[in-house]
Amino acid sequence: MPYLTVRELYPTRLHACLAKHGPVLEDRAKGRELPEEAYRDRHREIHFHFEGSLIIVARLPGWEPYERERESKRGLIGGFSIKARGRLMNLCARIRRDAPALFVTLTYPHTWPADPKVWKRDLDAFGKWLRRQFPGCSAIWKLEPQQRGAPHYHLLVWGIPYLHHTLLARRWFEIVGSDDTAHQAAGTRVEAVRSRNGVMRYASKLYMGKDFAMPPGWEKVGRFWGAIGRADLPVSRCGTFLEKKDTIHRFRRCVRRYLRWKGIRRRGCGSMRLFTEEHLQWSRALDWARGVPVVPLQEFWRSPTKRSAEAVPLEPQRSEEGA
Repeated sequence: MPYLTVRELYPTRLHACLAKHGPVLEDRAKGRELPEEAYRDRHREIHFHFEGSLIIVARLPGWEPYERERESKRGLIGGFSIKARGRLMNLCARIRRDAPALFVTLTYPHTWPADPKVWKRDLDAFGKWLRRQFPGCSAIWKLEPQQRGAPHYHLLVWGIPYLHHTLLARRWFEIVGSDDTAHQAAGTRVEAVRSRNGVMRYASKLYMGKDFAMPPGWEKVGRFWGAIGRADLPVSRCGTFLEKKDTIHRFRRCVRRYLRWKGIRRRGCGSMRLFTEEHLQWSRALDWARGVPVVPLQEFWRSPTKRSAEAVPLEPQRSEEGA
């Protein structure tokens, strides 16, 4: 009997569900077959971005080859949606906390072009100039309307130790083709992100992540945020743990209680994200959910079997004679 692929058996996931038989993945190396749907229902993934500020609990990704080959077209972007803001926050939380950053603001003069394609063209020209001047730099940008209706950009830039305001103002003045000398002096802004939590503070509702009302004429603007030099972003390393569903339920219950204590209500059984820098504490919470005895932190540091995933320096041991 010839071997049939999953796509030959079921052209879509709907046909597989109607047939009441989940797609089968053949593990030829071990010589056994695993029902994919049952395996995905019993397991979840936990992603720890140890050097960043993000923990994600998510379902396993789809394995069906016919779903990967399916082409889909994205519809028109009608605004800065909640999901878009979530993706922006996730990317900013994946950035390493020790990576120095600059916060840059670009504005237009009193008269600005009404075509959104011109705005994106100016941003593209600015990004190419920035990459030529500082090779290896990267940035995350966000488009917002001002109170007067003019577009302006907020950028978080990495890989540039120092950017002089005069150089930035002159280049942006040339890109937009402005003839207003006051715009060259006040059309840009650059400042260093000084604290470790500064990236998330700028990425939150304070600047880049804040909601806004769509002004008239912004219906076909396109994307409201993106990345420049995405491959060079200082993204944190990620540790992925495959856990059973019972373990995930106990871990999610612990996360919900923590969020409820902070005044945040989280319902549903889908994916969950947690913005935190206490990865050590939440890794111990995951051990508790697994049923592993959790020792106090003082004994945890002295234990020879401490976690190697968390790169935290040990405190120096103080002897009784020198105390």
